[in-house]
Amino acid sequence: MFARSGVWALLSAACAAAAIAWCARGGVAAGPPHVEASSQIAAGRYVVQSAGCNDCHTPGWAVSNGTLPESAWLTGSSVGSRGPWGTAYPPNLRLFAHALPVTAWVQLFRTSNGPGPMPWWNFSHGKMSDRDLAAIHAFIRHLGPAGTAAPIDLPPNVEPSTAYTWAVPPAGRH
Repeated sequence: MFARSGVWALLSAACAAAAIAWCARGGVAAGPPHVEASSQIAAGRYVVQSAGCNDCHTPGWAVSNGTLPESAWLTGSSVGSRGPWGTAYPPNLRLFAHALPVTAWVQLFRTSNGPGPMPWWNFSHGKMSDRDLAAIHAFIRHLGPAGTAAPIDLPPNVEPSTAYTWAVPPAGRH
């Protein structure tokens, strides 16, 4: 009787351990969190929208209250953002992503830390998964190239000839 109940106890423990391992395998994703969507393009669209990429990289986004069609998204801007770094112009991501392979795109977001207004810190140091960065790239490439290149960024001592906003007003200009 004891041998039979011992076998059942051992078998029950093995089944419980297998069930726990099975649940843990499916319930916890390996690696950093990432967007789950019906496709890589849908994931990229979601990240672009939730990360606020259109706020700077889509002309007229704010005044449209975020209602511009996708055909107008991410074409860069000729309105600069001026601060101690000079004047930075949001680049046309649709032209940029088409000229850059996905591996270089991900690497750019992992290593860039420029002084301008681009919030690189939101993407670097593992804060966004490579999978989501690749999804952004896929979505932008899906939109297709459009628009023209933004003006070249200017150093601090050069007055822009285009419209600009003060990202950080100089002393005495509040």
